[in-house]
Amino acid sequence: MQRVLTQSQSSEGSHPLSAQFSGVSVTILLKRDMMSQLDVVAPEAKAIGAVNTVIPFTNTGGHRGLLGDNADWIAIRNVVKACLPPSLNKADNLLVISAGGTTHAEIYALHNLGASRIYLFNRTRRSAEELVHVIPNANVALLDTLDVTSAQGPPPSIIVSTAPASTTTTEEHVPDALFLPSSLFTRMLASSWGLQARRDAAAETGQDGGGRQVVLGYGDRGASRAGLQAI
Repeated sequence: MQRVLTQSQSSEGSHPLSAQFSGVSVTILLKRDMMSQLDVVAPEAKAIGAVNTVIPFTNTGGHRGLLGDNADWIAIRNVVKACLPPSLNKADNLLVISAGGTTHAEIYALHNLGASRIYLFNRTRRSAEELVHVIPNANVALLDTLDVTSAQGPPPSIIVSTAPASTTTTEEHVPDALFLPSSLFTRMLASSWGLQARRDAAAETGQDGGGRQVVLGYGDRGASRAGLQAI
């Protein structure tokens, strides 16, 4: 996989590259540090503040260099977009659970989809507060609880999370687990990326009590591959 960039897009590549080098995946500990080592960083990766994919580029002058990009936001965007019913071209109210490294990409993806409000919840509020303004012009509203009420705004229609399924529960008073109250799902069209399918009627039938589509999954490898292919 290679990109061809114009001279205006990049200077002469500073890395001697083998003709066989086709790219590399960047692990979570290096996603920020890698950016300073690259010849070019994609605008989306700059906005997110992390690179997870590095591929070679050749500019119009024939010089080769290293281009860093972020495939996470593309995969997240595609999964959420696929969950939207045909009658909607965007979801007005979406919820992001967790405030880890991938949250930047989640907020960027939802903002790219035109979300008018992005709820953000993390058990450590301070970590969530640091992400409110991480993506310019994204309307991020912090939640102190997942029991969304009318006072906080309309309930989310789509939930995106990187919290492992093993750390979440729909039953109260489970030690060391994040409780997901039933009110959270009153208007839900889909839940994707990190909230894996649970062995309940909604997960087994693919529908909730009102017949609305409920998609519970991790944002499978196919979505991740599609993100990489888009790069």
